Amino acid sequence: MNKYIFLDFNGTVLDDIKLCLNLLNEMLYDKEKKTVTLEEYKNIFDFPIINYYIAAGFTFKGYTFEELADVFVADYARRSLTETFVFSDLEEFVKLVREMGYKVVICSASLKPMLLDQLRHAGILELFDDVIGLDNHFAASKLELAKEYVANRDVDLVNSYFIGDTTHDAEVAYACGIKPILVERGHQSRRVLSRMNSVILGSLLETANYLKNNN
Repeated sequence: MNKYIFLDFNGTVLDDIKLCLNLLNEMLYDKEKKTVTLEEYKNIFDFPIINYYIAAGFTFKGYTFEELADVFVADYARRSLTETFVFSDLEEFVKLVREMGYKVVICSASLKPMLLDQLRHAGILELFDDVIGLDNHFAASKLELAKEYVANRDVDLVNSYFIGDTTHDAEVAYACGIKPILVERGHQSRRVLSRMNSVILGSLLETANYLKNNN
């Protein structure tokens, strides 16, 4: 059996929080809604995405969720290669966990083609053993994809982890029968993350140290 680290991408590997906040506020402004602060954003961001849009103030009167999602994805795809960056501790983290015997897999609610483009552009695709992404951009959940992946691999459930920056990442971990670790520098605040029964750490390097000391 193999030990796995499943890594969420947005907010865990890729720092795209500022871009996502800007895109949200641009859409809110376009619909004559009140914009939100970074703190407010981190307290309302959620999955499924439609719930987060509702919390942000969209009413879907005269427009649909699908129309907003199309706008967001098009603008994100156009701007993400220049307005986001990979967290600086990623490569060291992957090196350390590989030395501990883990396979490392990206598991994201992003569209897989866009995800692969981002990984190639950042020069980090080769760091990972596999990449899991969605086939539609309405981002309902990556949970079923992760469950299917785990069910069809020889995964050591007791010693594998799902590392992400949202409560949904913890939900995915529990659904797959593995342990979650949440990193609080991403899309949700510590207050939101603390709703889950999960270890909460500040960075990927802190996570590597935690794994070294607890396995």
